[in-house]
Amino acid sequence: MHDETLDNLAVLDSVDAEMAIKLGRVPAAIDALQSCEHTENNVALIENGLRSIVGTMTIHIKMSALDELTSAPSLLAQQPLSMRDQLSTSKFNLEVLKTEADFAESLPFRDRPETSSQLTLRKSEASGYQYNGIDIPNSKSIRYSLTLANQVDEACHDDNLLKSFWTWHRFQGNIPNYFAAMRLELEKILEITGPLNGRNVP
Repeated sequence: MHDETLDNLAVLDSVDAEMAIKLGRVPAAIDALQSCEHTENNVALIENGLRSIVGTMTIHIKMSALDELTSAPSLLAQQPLSMRDQLSTSKFNLEVLKTEADFAESLPFRDRPETSSQLTLRKSEASGYQYNGIDIPNSKSIRYSLTLANQVDEACHDDNLLKSFWTWHRFQGNIPNYFAAMRLELEKILEITGPLNGRNVP
């Protein structure tokens, strides 16, 4: 249980840091697009924002030890009632937060930026990436990224493009709040399961 919780906290730290970078790009891109001014800086801000909104994030945490700790009769017998109640509550809260994070991940796909006629494709070198702390190799020799096809003073009139930034930011902007709440629950689990360390528990 202790190791599983620490692993989950480490994944949260990693994903939270990545999310902060993505979230920081999007408001700047929205401001640049709404300015309707074609400058090199605005183009760079918008295209950096596009790098964020072409994908979404959620969180995947391990729950097997917590599931066992809250369901196995032999393990429940080792726990005082207060511990059982807290672990059950934390498990429920983590499941709710995971559901909400998954929902916030899926909604931005309703307004996809690639449908905008103001964007085109640019070929770039493929590389691997990390997802929830997992290294994902990329076997493709090339990849394509979205870039502005027209000047900012024209692209700014595309409501669908602006809406794709807004939709992404509205829902993905909730993710750090879910992460923070998950972190609190995991820290509660660490604290309350301290007396079980060293026993025959997961």
